[in-house]
Amino acid sequence: MKKIVLGLLLIVGFYSNAQEYKLEEKSVTGIFEANGKTKAELFSAINKWISINYNSPKSVIQLNDLESGTIIVNGVNSVFYKNNYKIIYPKNSSVEIYDELELKHSIELSIKDNKYRIIYKIIGLIPYEQQPTNKIKWTKMETLTLDCINFNNPTEASILAYNIFLEDKLNVNREKKELILSETKPMFDDLVANLLTQIKRNMAEIQMAIKNDGW
Repeated sequence: MKKIVLGLLLIVGFYSNAQEYKLEEKSVTGIFEANGKTKAELFSAINKWISINYNSPKSVIQLNDLESGTIIVNGVNSVFYKNNYKIIYPKNSSVEIYDELELKHSIELSIKDNKYRIIYKIIGLIPYEQQPTNKIKWTKMETLTLDCINFNNPTEASILAYNIFLEDKLNVNREKKELILSETKPMFDDLVANLLTQIKRNMAEIQMAIKNDGW
């Protein structure tokens, strides 16, 4: 437990280090200083982090060019978020409090002496039928879900489109439908907040890997 708390404190320390992130609809950008580190040193440390954090680093790295200082990684990550069905089945233990979504992402790293930039983009969803924790097989729902994942907050139009589709599929009475639909916006707010925390944590881990690289 002490190790977990210490790890969280270290990550929070990185977050609070006046770091600003540029948020766009599907991407988060961070620019980081690494004083005293050459491009080659940063390149090596980041590649080491990729090797540790991805099961098959060779398969996820799309570009790895030291001369231009560019690394591009395509991977998959999972994010947990509040299950809006729980509001109508609060005492049903078979209805989980949290659901899981698997997302495709790309990480583009641009590296120079003493600094580097990370652009983390959400580029798609793993199809629902391939997700063992989610038995829903609605292809259109994948598109609607992706539309609602927005780091600058989901639009009213995307939430409305999601709810219109979902309402037609819900096999519950009107009152329960309204309860579920009323939780769509909070559900996506929770999903996006958890995803953003995860992305910032990944960036903080890269910072720590660079700081701790060497002897």
